[in-house]
Amino acid sequence: MLTDLLVVSWIAGLLVPVMVGMLFGRNIDWSKQLAGPTWDFTRSWASNMTAAGTILGYSLLLSCVAPTAALHFFPRQGYLSIGTIAAGLSVLAPLAFNVMSRILQACHRRSASSSAFLMSAGITIWGLTLQLFIGACLVWELYVAKTLPLWVAAAMVVSVLVLCMLVVWYAILTASDTLKKETVPVMGAEPHVEAELPLVQPRAWSLL
Repeated sequence: MLTDLLVVSWIAGLLVPVMVGMLFGRNIDWSKQLAGPTWDFTRSWASNMTAAGTILGYSLLLSCVAPTAALHFFPRQGYLSIGTIAAGLSVLAPLAFNVMSRILQACHRRSASSSAFLMSAGITIWGLTLQLFIGACLVWELYVAKTLPLWVAAAMVVSVLVLCMLVVWYAILTASDTLKKETVPVMGAEPHVEAELPLVQPRAWSLL
């Protein structure tokens, strides 16, 4: 079961760079230079949700589940360990950007920053979807323990799974918007004629 959660959430994270390249590749400035990531409470929604999910999951397990309780999917310590992995992936994402961008720059890749950014975004979504799957499992544990009625547990699990799909799509849109080509109207040309605007200074970006 643990392997299944890790693989499915990894696939969800992998969809971000793959779908950005497939759907928005023509509109992306692959040579765009990006500075290191920054955390913004109003924009770093994925990191915030992962952190909040970790805190809520820990609180639920520590306050409502006895250490010796027999749970349906994982033991109590297993849930705590998976939650730590999910939170760790969010911490790993900005570090992965810094490391990968430097490696790719050393290899003289023009797409060093953009490629590293997409990898970082994928890791962030990997951690978030893993945290959401843990939440769905915990909700079902409450049903098995007869704390929640079936219809409430089922509705909450379905909502969490739908949220997983929505955050992946939103991450794809956010990543493509960050990497999109910057254009400005050409002076003296037709109003609809635009030219690419070169970015000299590396552009900072907010963690997803």
